[in-house]
Amino acid sequence: MSFGSKYEVSKWGQFAVGGTASVSAAIITHPIDLLKVRQMVHKGKNVRLTSTISGLMAENGLQAFYSGLSASILRQVTYSTTRFGTYGIIKNSMAKGDNYFPLWKKFLSGMLAGAAGAVVGNPAEVVMVRMQANKKTTPTYKYKNVFHGVACIVRQEGVTSLWKGVGPSAARAIIVTASQLGVYDHMKFVLVQQLKLLQDNFFAHFLASMSAGLFAAITTNPVDVVKTRLMNESTLGSNDPKHLYRGMLDCAYKIAKTEGLGAFYKGFIPNLTRIGPHTIITFLLYEQYLKAYHYMSTIRRRRISVA
Repeated sequence: MSFGSKYEVSKWGQFAVGGTASVSAAIITHPIDLLKVRQMVHKGKNVRLTSTISGLMAENGLQAFYSGLSASILRQVTYSTTRFGTYGIIKNSMAKGDNYFPLWKKFLSGMLAGAAGAVVGNPAEVVMVRMQANKKTTPTYKYKNVFHGVACIVRQEGVTSLWKGVGPSAARAIIVTASQLGVYDHMKFVLVQQLKLLQDNFFAHFLASMSAGLFAAITTNPVDVVKTRLMNESTLGSNDPKHLYRGMLDCAYKIAKTEGLGAFYKGFIPNLTRIGPHTIITFLLYEQYLKAYHYMSTIRRRRISVA
């Protein structure tokens, strides 16, 4: 049973339902995610959101807002499917049938699930960041789609480059998964079971997911900036160390030194605008997909028993 739901699903069902909900939400919120990436990779003074939007429109019209969509979908298929399914498995193994599951254990379950998801989903995220940061007028990477991007990286930079930025990616995934899944899980428990203020319905799901989205945006933005900068850096065509970051700490140090601490919250508005709705949509869809999966499983079991 995941997130205190009354609908039982198998452990493999957790992977399927979580992945499907995440892909659906990613398709809806992809344009906002792209704006966030464009602002985060911008070096220098903070660029206005309106300038970023007008720049995208000048590149390729509305179509530009869906640059890297194939990579975004593959990322959700790998990253989010892994973290949702793994969260359920870890939580159930730690709960051991207990009705009460404390918040710190939910955070721990989310941290471990996030780390697993980051490792599995990093190749797709590297391609996604590069495709989103790519400008049509002055392209740095000429990837036709996510699979072509993966092939180009392996051929030109080596297989290990697919895990470029996996350190900050894992750090972000640990924070965001603990924030999203842990906070949603606990808020829903408090509202529905502990305080009994609401039924297990749409309103409870909305309030819990809204709290999770706000908390996740605040805690993950600094790590997201570092991760995005690292993933957007190619090791090709430059022997000048000034153009490359040596790692997560080096990247964070250089950002703070040259751009100030405020740079760690570049893209915060697009990030909040993206991660907030994305979290809400993901969990609202998750609950509905969970219900549908439960009913289909029930019907299938009845047919088997009758046969």
